[in-house]
Amino acid sequence: MISVSVGGQAGASSRIENYLGFPTGISGQALAGRAYNQALKFGAEMVLPVEVDSLVPPDHAGGAIRLELSGDRAVEARNVVIASGARYRRPDVPGIETFEGNGVSYWASPIEAKLCAGEEVALVGGGNSAGQAIVFLAPQVRKLHLVVRRALEETMSQYLIDRIKALPNVELHLNCEVNAIAGDPAIGLASATIRNRMDGSEQPFTLHHLFLFIGADPNAGWISNRVHTDAKGFIITGQSFDKLCSHSRNPLPLVAMYAPAQPSGLPRPSGRVQLSSRRSMLRSASISMPRNSQTSFPR
Repeated sequence: MISVSVGGQAGASSRIENYLGFPTGISGQALAGRAYNQALKFGAEMVLPVEVDSLVPPDHAGGAIRLELSGDRAVEARNVVIASGARYRRPDVPGIETFEGNGVSYWASPIEAKLCAGEEVALVGGGNSAGQAIVFLAPQVRKLHLVVRRALEETMSQYLIDRIKALPNVELHLNCEVNAIAGDPAIGLASATIRNRMDGSEQPFTLHHLFLFIGADPNAGWISNRVHTDAKGFIITGQSFDKLCSHSRNPLPLVAMYAPAQPSGLPRPSGRVQLSSRRSMLRSASISMPRNSQTSFPR
């Protein structure tokens, strides 16, 4: 079940260069599309867009887990894999939500690049996603204002920093943040004000496109009352559900199949791998019923 679109945040990336098997890079949309088609090939049934509102634990041993969906619908299953990822973080700027999709963007796709071609734009963020977006957008715009709170070396890979330094139309605003925007929501963004966090000075810029790459918050609110989460709201993997989900057994290790397809009638070897991560944002976690052949939360 997919609430918005295939690929999540990765699907909106203009270019992904660190995914195994694509040495020259690939767009997030293309990568997500290939994953979608491959899942269909192996028999997965996709339902989108649909949003999960809550999880209802079994009312008896061996019962099914129930997912309550939007639109007064529900589905039951013996196993549930949670891969709900995260949502884009919105800065504390008054009225910014009224310009989302009309001047304020959380991704930089070829569509946005065409809309702002030849114009002056601003981009907020200092991580690798921001760096990829800068390298993609800068050659197509007149000027790009990069707004960051700290040095890029603290948050961005060096190869992206080197590429950005070679771009003549990128202006770095260090120790700064966007604290105000203006415009008509019916028409679009008209300006953004950049504030220096060191001396408090402010400088307005006339621009119609503001790109935000300031991180993400977990999409785990719908299940936070059933599983343990950390201080930031991310699901803690490797947990039992004795109190929150009416389960008394401990999670099983992740079981993976490594062998190629075998001729009919021959045994298929399997391997077992134990995961070490205790917290995951975009990795999947699974709730499993007491059944030895099933996979549950990886530790």
